[in-house]
Amino acid sequence: EALRSKHNNLASELEILLTEIGSRFVTLPEERLLAVVNALLHRCYKYPTATTAEVPQPLKKELSGVCKACFSADAVTKHVEFVREYKQGFEHDLDPESKSFPVSLAELTKRLKEWKSILQSNVEDRFPAVLRLEDESKMLRDFNVVDVE
Repeated sequence: EALRSKHNNLASELEILLTEIGSRFVTLPEERLLAVVNALLHRCYKYPTATTAEVPQPLKKELSGVCKACFSADAVTKHVEFVREYKQGFEHDLDPESKSFPVSLAELTKRLKEWKSILQSNVEDRFPAVLRLEDESKMLRDFNVVDVE
């Protein structure tokens, strides 16, 4: 608010810039799923008997929620390609209601690592190595610098 009261035009320009950049760099569903898989993998590592122990109930419940959230009817309509690419395989490997769900925590950890690798690779392949903000932002391209004393 202090910036706005003293430099209203600058504050307005910054807001426009942040809005433009925020809308241009929206998180992809693959990135969100990758973050969830990463978090689940770290939870697996926290259990003391990570080899032969059965998959703990809280982890099963969380995985069930992830499957429902990521591949719900709403997700199907919003992210058709994402659902088409990942739903069947992810639910086959990691849905606790699937017959192929891992029996042990070690097997679950292995599958989560595989999914992390798949998602990481796909996310990296979809983005260029370098993005120039002035190429991505119309406002930065059109920005006119004025010397002020």
